[in-house]
Amino acid sequence: MLQFPLQRALLGREYANGTYSLGAYYVALQASNLILSALSSALLALPVYALVGLAATAGQAGYFVLVLALMSLIGSSLGVIVGATTADIDSARSAIVPTLVPLLIFSGYLIPLEKIAPYFKWAYYASFFQCAPRGQERGAVARRGRARTRTRARAQACACVRAPSRTTAAGDGRW
Repeated sequence: MLQFPLQRALLGREYANGTYSLGAYYVALQASNLILSALSSALLALPVYALVGLAATAGQAGYFVLVLALMSLIGSSLGVIVGATTADIDSARSAIVPTLVPLLIFSGYLIPLEKIAPYFKWAYYASFFQCAPRGQERGAVARRGRARTRTRARAQACACVRAPSRTTAAGDGRW
């Protein structure tokens, strides 16, 4: 997000001189972001993956890192878009919050999909924050084999994608 407003003058000058096109700049920027995302995701996720005690196969750990790297790339792309549409760093910082808050609210973490009003359901599917847990859950379900039923596989999926219990300490089912 902060990268693009600082490079805008240089990009405009290089584009006007014909040094490179905007498409080449964007592809190079995203390629470098992908490499950095993959590296940082691997460095951060693999120790956590091992410490949490998830399945210790290379394929599952690789899939875990891949989903995290893709989510990081989506976030950096959103930052580039916000940075490109604002005039300076301060306006980019103030524009990112109204962009991210609806994505967080309608991602399923704060409001479950069943409780989102029908006219806001599109926001759930537009939010990239709901993709990571769903991708991790789908990967875990797919690797468990076809012998188990989907319900049993979902019950054993990662705790971060389980729905919270709807009962109180009194057990009356009300919040």
